[in-house]
Amino acid sequence: MSQQVYTGRWTDQSYNSIVGDRITIATTHGRYLIAFVATFDLWVGFAAWSLLAFIIHQYRSTREARDALFHQSQVALRNSATATNFLTATVTIAWAWRKKSYHAVARLFLLAIGPILLSLAFAAAGIFSARIASTGDVLLVGGDCGLNQSNNGTGAEQLVAELVSDFENGVQMSLSNAYASQCYVNPLDLDLEQVTADPSHLSCNGYSTAALNYTASMDNACPFQEACSVPESEILRLDTGYLDSHHDLGLNQPQENRFSFRKTSTCSPLKTEGYSSNAFSEVGGFGNVSVYSYGANQYQPTRFGITGSLPYENATFVYGADSFTGSQSAYYLMYGM
Repeated sequence: MSQQVYTGRWTDQSYNSIVGDRITIATTHGRYLIAFVATFDLWVGFAAWSLLAFIIHQYRSTREARDALFHQSQVALRNSATATNFLTATVTIAWAWRKKSYHAVARLFLLAIGPILLSLAFAAAGIFSARIASTGDVLLVGGDCGLNQSNNGTGAEQLVAELVSDFENGVQMSLSNAYASQCYVNPLDLDLEQVTADPSHLSCNGYSTAALNYTASMDNACPFQEACSVPESEILRLDTGYLDSHHDLGLNQPQENRFSFRKTSTCSPLKTEGYSSNAFSEVGGFGNVSVYSYGANQYQPTRFGITGSLPYENATFVYGADSFTGSQSAYYLMYGM
């Protein structure tokens, strides 16, 4: 699947439009954003204290006679650049008045409540400002999901395109096999119970769900009628149950656009006697081929721009010598109806 991360504003549909509002930016830009928010928080704290100190100072101002403690606190309000400076000045004044009047200390404490709350609020804002940027879920651009297919060109050009496409698909399949071996627990180790992800590998955290749950069971009917070479007690069946497109598959869609998906597979060794034959195919110059027939084909896909299909309507699998690569390879994997 695509590993290109979408940058910009988007909505995480796991939440509502407000809580799920997201902006994805590059890591380097994220560092600048955190630094800016921390600086902005500090600047707003200074401005908020200036406004609060002015309001308190003007509210307490009077033409009537007041004691020295009142005037000292007014001077502290007027000259303190920050709430922290004012609290320091208040503690100093309270310490000087401690032996003269406990009432004076109580007056100063009441005056300091506002600056204390303001300091705590902006200290908390500075701490939580780092949470504005996180390494949580991101939205992937799905422009190149799935296996690569090349249907353009003819002749040698098409051949080269097909070989490149096959190589890229082989790499993707190898990566998929490596992921499955790391992130899926062997069902045989669980006595065929429900299978979940193995959390011991950090590489399993790249998807919304590390592994799709499924159940494995034995003692199943042969899906190819009488062609199975083992008894029903040895036929394996895998069932994912109903998977949610959002939570399990990671398709970020609102509730009305989600769907459920279920996949079941039954696995068994098959008999070859009576179901296989050798033949010669002129289509694409494939030459001698081995044909395995277990059911009618849903379709017969072609490769290298060949428009004709193999003349085996009941061929489920065809194997032979590839005249293009000179190697033994399986040409067609049909879907039995």
